[in-house]
Amino acid sequence: MKYLKTQLCIIITSISMIMNGQVGIGTDKPNGSSILDIESTSQGVLLPRMSTTQMNAISTPAQGLMIYNTDDNCPFSYTGTHWTSTCSKIYRNTVTGSTHVTVASPSVELAQSFTLAGQQNVMILTDFSPQPWTNGVNKGIWGKMELLLDGTVVDTNIFSTQNNGNFLYRYSSVISWVGQLAPGTHNAILRITRDGGNGELNARHRILSIYVN
Repeated sequence: MKYLKTQLCIIITSISMIMNGQVGIGTDKPNGSSILDIESTSQGVLLPRMSTTQMNAISTPAQGLMIYNTDDNCPFSYTGTHWTSTCSKIYRNTVTGSTHVTVASPSVELAQSFTLAGQQNVMILTDFSPQPWTNGVNKGIWGKMELLLDGTVVDTNIFSTQNNGNFLYRYSSVISWVGQLAPGTHNAILRITRDGGNGELNARHRILSIYVN
């Protein structure tokens, strides 16, 4: 008899949840706007944990599906067309010392690679402060800055120095790039090239910053 009463209670509770369309865990009064209401002050919800390979192997994932990516250490959600991370990341390469750019070797590069587990929004920003290599009077130098992404120039700018390098002229905005990138490893390069002038270039204070979200 006790067994039958227990089974009856389970059936009645199940019917009640089906009729109400709601489930409460840790509460007997789930919020009216939720189909599942979980309350706890000592435990959390653990998403399925898997690698990027396992995530990409999910067959026809539903829009809004969520997992925890153990390769990226971040939750991912499926947008309906691709997986995307819910975490933001910053990759930065900075050089503050002097780099001699000569007539014989007129270019210097600053590179930064980054890997995306899902399709992500990416913004790449740069900064650069040139000086003449020597302290001679009236050294004037001009050249160009280029931003390369996966081997392709995506933005460029020209610069010149005058009055012994005390002035920097940029004839357009500082080079940058904003867009979406597919999963995989990508490489960004800030290339500084000396094109001419009566001195050699000191490429210093170069910054390449990559923001992923």
